[in-house]
Amino acid sequence: MADIQRLEVVAARLGIGVSKLYDQFMDHGDGRDVIPGTDIPRLRSLRMGPKSIGFLSDETDALIEALRRRRDATASQPNQEPEHLRTGRDRYSRERRKRAKQERSKGKRSPAAAELPAAS
Repeated sequence: MADIQRLEVVAARLGIGVSKLYDQFMDHGDGRDVIPGTDIPRLRSLRMGPKSIGFLSDETDALIEALRRRRDATASQPNQEPEHLRTGRDRYSRERRKRAKQERSKGKRSPAAAELPAAS
């Protein structure tokens, strides 16, 4: 037997906010009956009162299972940092190493090393 779950409970089960559930995962009867970018049907709500809606738990379970099957059917891509973040950090590191090398060639010690007592 299927239970009726409130909007907030379904959003929590999906790990999304209520507004995202409302906008992308809920069927409003406007002809957009699948989740954007997928072929997975949207959840249909039940009117529980003048200002409250609910969803059948078995339909929510079916949605979660469909999302799982879709995830498992596609090859996973490693998460990579955007190029502009990597480049900026690498450039900073290169400049820092270059300055340290220049200071060593001049016989100066780096600021961090200057704070340490000289080894005897």
